[in-house]
Amino acid sequence: MVSIGPSRERFRFLLTFVIRSTSKPVRSIASSASVARRIAYAAVQTELRQTLRAIKRRAREERRALTSETRRMSWFDWLQEQATSGREDALRALRTARRGRNETKTLSAPARSLV
Repeated sequence: MVSIGPSRERFRFLLTFVIRSTSKPVRSIASSASVARRIAYAAVQTELRQTLRAIKRRAREERRALTSETRRMSWFDWLQEQATSGREDALRALRTARRGRNETKTLSAPARSLV
């Protein structure tokens, strides 16, 4: 989790910065809390948006890196991998699948026994 920071302190800093950096005639208008507050809120909102964009960009790059390193396996490839790791049921299923592939798929093909 990324810390966004103390927003209340940041808001106060931006509020005083906006009030001090404006010229005197503008400051008298902007000294009303509503205008200065809107400007400070907009600055904080912009900073928050940029932080969220950076977080999303980093997550997107990490996801791309993970998907490029791994590949999606077909059922047959997964079955072969499980059979080589020693699973008997996977080996049995693999043999059955191979046997079914070698037989012709016609009506005259001999029936297989279920045992």
